[in-house]
Amino acid sequence: MTSLITAGAVAVAGLLAPPATAGAAGADGVLVRTIADSPVPVERVRVHAGSRTPVEIDPAAAAGIASGTRVRLRGGTVTPLSSGGASAFGITGTHHVTVVPVYWATTSVPSGQPTTAQLKTSAQALDGYWNAATAGKIRVAVAKVTAWKKIASPASGRCVDIDALETAAKRISGSIGTSGRDHLIIYFPQVSGCGWSGLATLGAGMSGDMVMWLNGSSHLQTIGHEFGHNLGLRHSNGAACYNNAAHQVQVPLSLHCDVVGYDDEYDIMGSRATGYLSAVHLGELGLLPSSASRRLVKTSTVTLAPVSARSGLRQVVVPMGRRTYHLEYRTAVGLDAGVDDEYGPGAGVIVRYIDLSLNVPYENWGETQLVTFSPASERVALAAGESWSGLGMSFAVKAASSTGATVTITQPADVTAPTVNPKPRAVLRTGTVSTTVVPVQVQWGLRDTHEITGLQLARRLGGSTAAPSFVKLATWERGRAVTATANRSNTWLIKATDEVGNTGVTSGAATKVTLNKRPSKTYKGKWKTAKAASYLGGSEQVTKAKNASARFTVTTRSIGWIATKDKTRGKAAVYIDGKKVATINLYKSSRKTKQLVFTRSWSKPGKHTITIVNLSKKTVGVDGLVHLS
Repeated sequence: MTSLITAGAVAVAGLLAPPATAGAAGADGVLVRTIADSPVPVERVRVHAGSRTPVEIDPAAAAGIASGTRVRLRGGTVTPLSSGGASAFGITGTHHVTVVPVYWATTSVPSGQPTTAQLKTSAQALDGYWNAATAGKIRVAVAKVTAWKKIASPASGRCVDIDALETAAKRISGSIGTSGRDHLIIYFPQVSGCGWSGLATLGAGMSGDMVMWLNGSSHLQTIGHEFGHNLGLRHSNGAACYNNAAHQVQVPLSLHCDVVGYDDEYDIMGSRATGYLSAVHLGELGLLPSSASRRLVKTSTVTLAPVSARSGLRQVVVPMGRRTYHLEYRTAVGLDAGVDDEYGPGAGVIVRYIDLSLNVPYENWGETQLVTFSPASERVALAAGESWSGLGMSFAVKAASSTGATVTITQPADVTAPTVNPKPRAVLRTGTVSTTVVPVQVQWGLRDTHEITGLQLARRLGGSTAAPSFVKLATWERGRAVTATANRSNTWLIKATDEVGNTGVTSGAATKVTLNKRPSKTYKGKWKTAKAASYLGGSEQVTKAKNASARFTVTTRSIGWIATKDKTRGKAAVYIDGKKVATINLYKSSRKTKQLVFTRSWSKPGKHTITIVNLSKKTVGVDGLVHLS
């Protein structure tokens, strides 16, 4: 099947206006994800901050943050400021589409372009498909189609400036809703140099609505695919697998697989114009009940209902290492009526997988890869009586009918507890110190063949023989803000349980927390001792002299400076091993003593020097130092 999604050349340069440098001073704005559907899909993530040029960032830096979320960007770190995004409103219900056709290369609308009535018909076709594919949970209504309008040409050297197009289209259309179910379709005559037929925001755009840009294509395959991106869906791809790393012989499935973009002929997020959504995508949209999906962690026989059914078990998920395999059953009915045609992919049990080890950005965001069980004949599905085995597992279709397929899934027994690596260890964090406790962040890593279902953290103090008291954590946590006991040895333990029931306890190395309440190292300039019961050791070394400094050398892997913050305090520069690393502002309208105001950590202990320099004639103090072994 030829995909309309990938029509055009592969060039995608000039897709966007030149982005600002990601390492700029920083920006508060709206994070927007877009996907250009070229032969090699291009995902871009940018932060739109008012009238400033959008700042482009690495998609990995914004992992897990929905498009349309208000964020803060500082030095490449992205922090959400709101829950934002279209998903915050929910996607079920009626979506409203506004269509704006524009042109710029000719004096009048180019010949051969669709009329506004035809564009309306194309947009209305969205409702027919998504209504059937989601059992009426998602409907689409056309709010309006504006008249063709000539706009300014893109800047020289760019195929299309999508930001300028969006601005112009909204000026033409007027207000677009921001309910999380409002879409703007910008249609323009094909620009062959762009290399993509459609482009869309992956969720909400910079104004809270969702946007599609159609490069001369208004086919349902294109517009329906881009609408899916607006809903947050990623691509359905194929997999070309080989017997070894040299790719000598193609096989159905192995650990040596290439991603074949869009090569899923069952799903509109692949290369099929119509067809029921995959169970994976239904689940991502929240439209697959928990009773319709089952996760298997041991050898089992199940009966899969067709994806077209409105009830029954429609997905089986099999975790194996860094992959999860997703099984579903397709029959030639409804939207899938053509799957058994001469050029159809075939009815039967199909398997997709999501590979978390892929490192190509657009492939590494939960996209599915469809397994072809008969590469020579290009037959994808397993029919009744057919099976496949390898990679320590097997799939066997025992029986199949119009109402269901009975499948046996064999997988090896897992008797291994989750692996905790790196082991739990603490680093200092900012916060309030006392004579007995210090704020720390405990961090760890965790991996398992299966899903983690239980996670707990405990601490053991040096010399204690008492059983550790574990605290329950969320299974996704890989760090927790806690406190450590000062001037004692602290050891943290992680207890992890996987879905099979394997449990293990992993202990980190003992950490000695040294709290120095009256550090007496090298002070330069005019310093004095201020005494008060509120200070950590009853006194604090303070200075009002500009450029006065205090220097301390210790062997440590994590060091922190303790000081007072109030309205009389100023700024200080912090140097580590002779290099300036931070400027700390000690001003605070209300007085707070015993504050851990600066920390720095390393992967292993070493000899380090911290130097604190007063940058003004306001007060800067040293109430104490803390460091970890």
